[in-house]
Amino acid sequence: MTGESGLFFGVIALIVLLHAMNALLMSTVLPSAVADIGGVAYMGWATSIFMIASVTAAAGAGRLKLDIGGRNALLVGALIFLIGCLLCAFAPSMWVLILGRFFQGFGGGLMAALSYALIGNLFPETLWPRIFATLSGVWGVAALAGPFIGGMTTALGSWRLAFFIISFMASLMLIAIYWRFPSLKADEKKTDTSATHAYPLLRLCLIALSILLVSIASTQDQPFSIALFGLSGIAAFIIMKITDARAPNPLLPTNAFTTNSVVGLGLWVALLLSMANDPFALFGPLFLQTIHGLTPLQAGYMVAIEAMSWTLVAVLVASLPDRYQPGLIIAGTLVMTVGLLGASRFLPDGPLFMIVPVAILLGGGIGGCWAFLIQRVMSFAKPGEEDIAASAVATTQMIGIAFGAVIAGLGANMAGLAQGITLEATRNAAFWVPAIFVPATLGAGVAAYRLTQRERVETALISKASHSSNISHSTNISHSTNIEV
Repeated sequence: MTGESGLFFGVIALIVLLHAMNALLMSTVLPSAVADIGGVAYMGWATSIFMIASVTAAAGAGRLKLDIGGRNALLVGALIFLIGCLLCAFAPSMWVLILGRFFQGFGGGLMAALSYALIGNLFPETLWPRIFATLSGVWGVAALAGPFIGGMTTALGSWRLAFFIISFMASLMLIAIYWRFPSLKADEKKTDTSATHAYPLLRLCLIALSILLVSIASTQDQPFSIALFGLSGIAAFIIMKITDARAPNPLLPTNAFTTNSVVGLGLWVALLLSMANDPFALFGPLFLQTIHGLTPLQAGYMVAIEAMSWTLVAVLVASLPDRYQPGLIIAGTLVMTVGLLGASRFLPDGPLFMIVPVAILLGGGIGGCWAFLIQRVMSFAKPGEEDIAASAVATTQMIGIAFGAVIAGLGANMAGLAQGITLEATRNAAFWVPAIFVPATLGAGVAAYRLTQRERVETALISKASHSSNISHSTNISHSTNIEV
């Protein structure tokens, strides 16, 4: 990619980098922030509010793009993100910091979801796997840069400096979007047809409520309370999905999470893999420090091996011929299953060096299939739903991460961590936290297999419809010629 295409991709890569770095550096700077401004009892909300805002914004990204255009939607997201960064940088109290995290999550989630949709508008489909593979590399960079920036700034004695650095980068991104990003004509045409419908605020609130209730469930210690909040959260999401399917301006593709379409099955695979990929990054540092005696920096970079593996494998498989892609989607789910089983075996008791191949398997499994999965969800979307399908991938990924964190937290608490971080409790948690996600990756494998079967059917139907259309067009031309003669 050169010229304008390279510039557009650079802006998209910067968007993904900032959102990922911002999500990852918070765990590094939060202890210093609490020591400075107080609010230790509300530390968890800094992450929960960020995730709720990210998912909610991502869910509405496709619709906002149709309403005001991709460039304008990006500008809105970038401005909200910048405001959030500045609020965090100047926060005098924990509540202002949490408010800043809300703006950061909302703006970042909106931009991240829009990036998927804009790739479909700006680049040919043949480049999509390589582009998504390269963006996986951006996540790998963020996995290293986020904790590094957070650690460096706290070591210098100013946790606020981390947010000033992100603010500066966000300002550059905002300028680049304003001056050089295209205003797509396709967006302008779609705006006319979509502006007659009200913005789906109620459905977005239901999504936020769903994530909030499930997050609250993870903090409970009584089975009844866990079930009450957890099932209520799931019910809120189901109500949103039913309401959305009947709406004239849907947030999700009409066949989202169905089991008889490529799009629906693809979103199921994305959801389950995102759930299973999160716990190692979330609890890995705790397990490695408590059980194996690593320093926080050593544990952080051990966990970063997973992200780097995702990046490397994604880049390696991106240029493979199309005939290998269905097999890689299935294989990715199986490799992740092996990685989770390995984590359950080696995280509690070692040896430590075996955790390296475990991290490689976990990252490489999802890295080997993710780009091809996204490509299929976007390619097989119904006409007029391409943007919504693209943003649905980002939404589904964020929902999976949120649900994965909740399930991992429940597993860790039930294994004994709720009573205190002892060596025995940590070892129990190190076994159960990866193990409880094995059904998720196995389910993803079943969905991936059905996806590859359904892809053949839908490809044949599209080919048949195209052939019939060409015959009809030729017949009409011939008929017109005969009349003229």
